[in-house]
Amino acid sequence: MSAKDARITMDHTTIYPPLSRRELDGAAISKKAAKDGMVLLRNRAHALPLTPGAICLFGNGAVRTVRGGTGSGDPFNGGLSGGGDVHVDLSPHYHIQLLPAMQKAGFTVLTEEMLLRIGERFDEGLRRTENRVMSSFTLPEEAMSETAARAYAAGTDTAIYVISRNSGEGTDRAVEDDYNLTQTEKENLALLRSCFRTLILLLNVGGPVCVADLEEADPDAILLMGQGGQEGGEAAAEVLTGATNPSGKLTAVTGCIEKTGSPADWSRGSALLCCIYFVPRSATPFT
Repeated sequence: MSAKDARITMDHTTIYPPLSRRELDGAAISKKAAKDGMVLLRNRAHALPLTPGAICLFGNGAVRTVRGGTGSGDPFNGGLSGGGDVHVDLSPHYHIQLLPAMQKAGFTVLTEEMLLRIGERFDEGLRRTENRVMSSFTLPEEAMSETAARAYAAGTDTAIYVISRNSGEGTDRAVEDDYNLTQTEKENLALLRSCFRTLILLLNVGGPVCVADLEEADPDAILLMGQGGQEGGEAAAEVLTGATNPSGKLTAVTGCIEKTGSPADWSRGSALLCCIYFVPRSATPFT
């Protein structure tokens, strides 16, 4: 078995060789940091926590979850987070995606086949990307049909849509189709809102996104998971199920801004930035 093949078995789920004690301890620290940093922005009518069962996951970030920033923002310099090869991003040794994490937590993901196809397309595009260390590959979101959405909704009343964004060293953000949601994302969210009783937004982002666009989607719950590192998928799954209290705090609030210019200019008068402090009413998750 070659050094590359030794990372994981061919099914991309079993770690081989097994993690060392040092790696296990490091992973535990990484997961705790990820969970501690997640912020529950909305939880209308106790949409969260979720009970294991059938759910639908949507969005590229569900199957290719963003681990960290570009360039030096990713200690592995791998794939989704800048550089390396696709194999790193598929290995639970280095990166736990949301899809397998939710399945491990006991959920039946009705959109699994669709997501796996998206993952294959993502990997194909990533392999063709030059300068992976200092750039961020983005696969455009697929537009959903009403027929497909209603077929999925026949099996569950809960949909989770992952909004994913990446940036960092060598890869600045933009306003259109980055800070603002893309037109496809808006249309997909509107369709899901009309088909599912419960709509949950998961923000797999390293910076702000347009709050007005999130409000327009009218989700029942919004969880800011950020970019949770190598254990991000499992950390998010534990928060979504209530195994962990989402006790993270926002460090800044972005006010209404004109949709012009660059996000780099927001601190020069076009956005309101201030520190906030939030004290939860109860130690019980999602109350």
